[in-house]
Amino acid sequence: MKAYILISALICAIGIIADDVSVEVKKIPAVNLLKNPQFMVEKNNRAPKDWLFSDYSKLTGFEYQTGNGVFHIQTTGGLYGYLVQPGIPVEEGKKYYAEAWVKLNSRALLWLITTQYDDKLSPFFSPKSGTRIFSVANPDHGENLVRELQYFISPDYLLPVSETKWNHCALEFTVPAGHGIKSYDFRIGSYGGSAGWIEIKNPYFGPAVFQAVVTLGGAGLTELKVCTSGGGEVKSFSLDPKRKQQKINITLESRLFQYYMEITNQSGLTIRRSL
Repeated sequence: MKAYILISALICAIGIIADDVSVEVKKIPAVNLLKNPQFMVEKNNRAPKDWLFSDYSKLTGFEYQTGNGVFHIQTTGGLYGYLVQPGIPVEEGKKYYAEAWVKLNSRALLWLITTQYDDKLSPFFSPKSGTRIFSVANPDHGENLVRELQYFISPDYLLPVSETKWNHCALEFTVPAGHGIKSYDFRIGSYGGSAGWIEIKNPYFGPAVFQAVVTLGGAGLTELKVCTSGGGEVKSFSLDPKRKQQKINITLESRLFQYYMEITNQSGLTIRRSL
């Protein structure tokens, strides 16, 4: 009974600050370095403008087309072929982020590679390569299997995917310095797998850093902390408890990490909000 009363009291206390605080977040990513990420097509072309399709296997068995901002690949299975945009400019020592959204029933790969230098490291095992970076979307990795294997296999290679909803395929890396690397090729497409299809939309490649503008409403607020999903504190901001609305500009170094905010008031009560 005492435990029930204590829990109820805590819920009520948290509710007081939650009801009194409004949080609005606007995320401003860096510019997309890819040309034509909307997959617009010129007349009589199947591949989007500024993109090409590379049949890496050099075998028959691929069909592809573009429509309504989606690139569709049909494969007879066991084939490797990618939608490619070559020569995306980068700066050495800088962190970059890449993503695409996929819907599929065959295996897909998001693959970044530079032809100017090979660090000879593996894209799959630590220390990971910074010149060949992979993110695999495998239809065999359903959500139940991912939960079972998450403690044994890196979650980077356990992306649960579906043919009925759009799935996020993303990676982040730092360009190795001192080797004359000036560009990477962006590739997204079929990575072996069974016979089937892959649909791709909204590709992005650009700096990993991004801006978040947080607008807080409510009096008595004293502190805003930004933390990673693992609980590590990233940034801390002092707030003016006398102001009813405050705007904080936050620079975050990664688009791959998950962030959340802890907002504290004068009574020491704290609420959490995703960022």
